[in-house]
Amino acid sequence: MEKHKFRPECIWNIDETGCFTVQTRRPQLAKKGEKRVGSIVSHEKGSTVTLCGAVNAIGNSIPPFLIFPRVNVQEHWTLAAPAGTLCNAHPKASGWMTSENFMNFLKHFYEHTKPSKDRPVLMILDNHASHCSEGAIRFCRENYITLLSFPRNATPGQISLWTISAIL
Repeated sequence: MEKHKFRPECIWNIDETGCFTVQTRRPQLAKKGEKRVGSIVSHEKGSTVTLCGAVNAIGNSIPPFLIFPRVNVQEHWTLAAPAGTLCNAHPKASGWMTSENFMNFLKHFYEHTKPSKDRPVLMILDNHASHCSEGAIRFCRENYITLLSFPRNATPGQISLWTISAIL
């Protein structure tokens, strides 16, 4: 870590989360014995869209990277999204992160963070298999992105301690 001397704005935390396209039913509260409880519930099953986000140590973020479980990307998917949001379609992975999608995310990340020899970045992420492809590691080395990954099943407290000790 002393070799790179990462500035706070160059330390990025990356994570993915699944977002459902259809809201789930919320519990309804009613008086005991009440026969009618109003509720509108969609019976549509929906699907999961993966959002991959990146936030740096001073709180800045890049536009989201979305993965839809579809064959093709539709332009209207990003109409209400933040400027610069990138969408990927991946029918076989049910919208989850894959090595191919992660490479696309890395290119998206590079465009928005502009790492260089004089300003390298540290990317902190989980230890998902999609992050460990040969192509991703090569891309990061060639573009001044240093990867730091956490062990699987690490608790938030452990992650905080590892991050602090790794950066100090």
